[in-house]
Amino acid sequence: MTVTLTEWHYVKAGGNHESRYYQERALARILYTWELGAGLGHIVPYIPLAKRLQVLGHEVLFAVRDLKHAEDTLGKHGIPYVQAPLLLGNPPGWIEHPHIFAQVLANMGYGSVDLLAGLANGWRRLVRYYKPDLILYNHSPTALLATREMNCRKVIIGTGFHMPPDSETPFILRDLPRPEPEKLRADNALVVANINRVLDIFGSSPIERVTQLYRADEKVVLSFREMDHYSGRNEGDVR
Repeated sequence: MTVTLTEWHYVKAGGNHESRYYQERALARILYTWELGAGLGHIVPYIPLAKRLQVLGHEVLFAVRDLKHAEDTLGKHGIPYVQAPLLLGNPPGWIEHPHIFAQVLANMGYGSVDLLAGLANGWRRLVRYYKPDLILYNHSPTALLATREMNCRKVIIGTGFHMPPDSETPFILRDLPRPEPEKLRADNALVVANINRVLDIFGSSPIERVTQLYRADEKVVLSFREMDHYSGRNEGDVR
């Protein structure tokens, strides 16, 4: 059973056997995911949040892409971590200069149903094993895909690039070298089709565009509007 912060303080102050039971058993499990990208910016800014959640009695686990600095960042603060599912090396059809977000995803395994299904199943098994009440997603599209229909609270947190706003027209991320419209359409269609084939395997409803993958209970953009990668964003809480 998960309780609110107010309920937790009330239970903790009770003092009888029943209250002590709920104090030990009625806390939230929180999973933080980092799937794509590089650098300590995916870990270090969230350590104070994780420590505060632990102080309040919640259980926190980080699933991180790169374990190289996990111990001297997370470990030294007593924050547990595991390896996140990820693709090693470049997939077939590597796109040297991605122009749209679908091409970024294609370079992370979304150009192949088998690769994508393997990554998504890795996330599903991790989440089913840990049984979180809340998932915090940082640049983790496959974790979002894998948990799309799972019954837990979902919050996407990070810079604007980590959560493209829903749009029927793909946002152009770079102008040079000049993009080929036909290739953009083909790559975008392929990624959407592969996502839907994996969603169908999981019994989930299909999407019409890549940005619909970023469905969550809340989105927190840690940036200034002027520095957002996607100009004109009208969704999410920009902080």
